[in-house]
Amino acid sequence: MRVAIRDRRKIRIAYVDERGRRTRRTIWPLAMAYYVDASLIGAWCELRRGLRNFRVERIAASRVLAARFQDHNGRLLAQWQALPKERPAARV
Repeated sequence: MRVAIRDRRKIRIAYVDERGRRTRRTIWPLAMAYYVDASLIGAWCELRRGLRNFRVERIAASRVLAARFQDHNGRLLAQWQALPKERPAARV
């Protein structure tokens, strides 16, 4: 994941949400955040056309693509960093 972030490579993921629904998404990974209870990938999601956080443990499969994305002068990363940060809820 870190190599994809550094090289600005798109990633195709199979993601399982909190209700168990599975979706396939292409994301532009911008950064990772580490909490005691969870690790997150901050990314632009092509499916939702917006910035999203993806819990690493909910990624069922992933593949780094040859396609690259542009983050003009770090604008997307800055927008992601400016989002309100909430700690992930602990799993019960």
